[in-house]
Amino acid sequence: MNFLNINELIILLSGVLASIMYVWLGVGYALSVMLVLAIVGINVTSLLPEMLLSQFIVSLIGSFIRGRLSSNVRASIKNGGIIAISAYASFTSAMFLGIKLRDDVRLLALAGVLMAASVVLIMIRDKHNNRGNINHFKVSLVTGVVAGVVKGVIGAAVTPVMLIIQKVGGLSIDEGLLRSLLAESV
Repeated sequence: MNFLNINELIILLSGVLASIMYVWLGVGYALSVMLVLAIVGINVTSLLPEMLLSQFIVSLIGSFIRGRLSSNVRASIKNGGIIAISAYASFTSAMFLGIKLRDDVRLLALAGVLMAASVVLIMIRDKHNNRGNINHFKVSLVTGVVAGVVKGVIGAAVTPVMLIIQKVGGLSIDEGLLRSLLAESV
């Protein structure tokens, strides 16, 4: 009697590894899971609800872990909520385009977003050290709208997008990651 076949075991192990990487770095959850599903021949689109549910659970865990390190948890929760609400609004409209894309197009778009995120983060480094002049509402609103579009169309790469926007807006990576994880769990 087999409990799991090889494909199910691969998916389970990739989910565990992706969860660890996601909570530690804040990126790579959907990317890792989507790649493993594509490798074992499973249609990624058919498992998007399960991927989103599992990412929600991991985001809650990551928020709790990261929240213990924050200097202002209340502000992080508020801004995480702003990001989440604006992301839901843009996600619903972008999803109609996203469900029409083939898996290979979605994976190529995902790779492009990740490359762009890396380039932007390298270019800006720590130029934004003046944290007193940050308009948290605007940064959170823009972060949510763009993240919702990316999640709706591609289905992944939201955290790197949120980190880029928040870093350009003047936040540290740690604060941006906490707000991103909170937004993803809302």
